[in-house]
Amino acid sequence: PARKVLACPFWKLEPAKYRQCLKLECFREVNRVKQHLTRKHAEPKIYCDMCKLTFEHEPAKICHLQQDRATCVYKPWTEQLITRSQQGELHKKSKADTERDKWFDIWDILFPGAPRPSSPFIDESMSDDFRRFREYAGRRGRTVLLERLRAAGFTHQQDEGALFSEDAVESYRLEAVERALDFIMDDFLVNRPSSESSTGGRESSGLGRPGRATPTSSFADSGI
Repeated sequence: PARKVLACPFWKLEPAKYRQCLKLECFREVNRVKQHLTRKHAEPKIYCDMCKLTFEHEPAKICHLQQDRATCVYKPWTEQLITRSQQGELHKKSKADTERDKWFDIWDILFPGAPRPSSPFIDESMSDDFRRFREYAGRRGRTVLLERLRAAGFTHQQDEGALFSEDAVESYRLEAVERALDFIMDDFLVNRPSSESSTGGRESSGLGRPGRATPTSSFADSGI
């Protein structure tokens, strides 16, 4: 039998907010989950504690602190990020024997005190949706991406270079692709047969921490 698909813990916590984690990554092992968390949910290595501006090198941060101190205004992170202390805990080898228990060890590190979901897995119907979505993206993905890139003005390389710097073009292109992927997923969910939407209408398990909104997704806590 096929191995079950592990969910991103952040998606389990707040499915609507972190739905991007569900789209194109398929985790069969806890190590893959950890890699995803490091890439997508960890604090930047070098950043200003006040304004949260990130830097590639420490000297750039020092220059910022010296030159922009008067105008540097405190800003909180706009989303929950894994702290360096938590990253250190995640890098330690788990003593658990199963992927399920290893995943729950990760949950306890990231969200101490938060109730555990009933399962670390994406349920069977959602795993099936993964397969269908990949097939759908294979059929429609290229066309939709091209349409979104055209809409964003990235059909003529010469025009891009003339108007914007290479870094700006690349950043904007990636943003356009990100929006296109959102469009592909939304289009897929709208157009899939209703019989495939077997999980629709179920209530959320309520994984919210005290003082936080309860997640509204009907999928997050429906693992096997």
